[in-house]
Amino acid sequence: MSNVRRPKNPFDDDDDEPNDFVFVPRGPSRPQEKKYPYGDFGIDEDDQEKDDHDGAVSLQTQIEERQQNMLQSTNRSLGMMYEAENVGNETAHELLRQGEQLQNIDKKLDKMNTDIDTSKKHVTSLRSVFGGVVNYFSKKPEREKPEEQERAPSKLRTMVGDGPGAKKEEQDCMDHPAMRLRDPNAGRYNSRYDTSGFEETPSSSMRGTGYNSSRQQFEQKLDSNLDEMSSGLGRLKNLGLGLGDEIERQNDDIDRITGKTDKLDTRIEGVNTDIKKILRR
Repeated sequence: MSNVRRPKNPFDDDDDEPNDFVFVPRGPSRPQEKKYPYGDFGIDEDDQEKDDHDGAVSLQTQIEERQQNMLQSTNRSLGMMYEAENVGNETAHELLRQGEQLQNIDKKLDKMNTDIDTSKKHVTSLRSVFGGVVNYFSKKPEREKPEEQERAPSKLRTMVGDGPGAKKEEQDCMDHPAMRLRDPNAGRYNSRYDTSGFEETPSSSMRGTGYNSSRQQFEQKLDSNLDEMSSGLGRLKNLGLGLGDEIERQNDDIDRITGKTDKLDTRIEGVNTDIKKILRR
């Protein structure tokens, strides 16, 4: 039995020498550390904090630019509104002067009408030989008093304040924001509507109290500009109503002057006709 050979495994090597390869068990393996803890983008913690800070600064810069653009836009609107108000005030003063001239013309027409009555009396006295005696003993005709129409006080004059306080108004006009807007050296206007404080400065950063202070200043100036725009638009509205009322008053004056002028022309033609008849005799 001992001489019986075991069947040979066909997959074994032909040589009976022992295999040189020896399997050596490895020790416990350490987990491999990731080279980039935030993924495969090569960003470490310091770079991430720097990017976050740069993003915050960029966002704050954009906010400040928008704030300054808003303030500059409201300042431009205020400037145009003040210019319109200034033009309206000049138009109002010119319109009031024109109204005074119309009133003077009206008074002169009344005086001319009275003079025509006197002239007609003298022409009548020349028609007869006894005209002078008749006119001497005749009662002097009562002169018709010119019709004085009651005029309501001018709303525009009351609004503009054209009167004893004109000097004060002129001084107020020089202090008007429209005039100060043209002069960059005017301190009071610039201090109220200045936007230079909203430039990018360390105090207006996003951290701490500086940002809140800058935001409060922006909101206060913006509210101030909007309030001034609201009151200015109200003044422009009232000024427009006053101009319209004064134009209607002067249109009535022109119609009245036109009627008096036509009547006066007719009377003058009558007197001229009487004189021509007398001269033909």
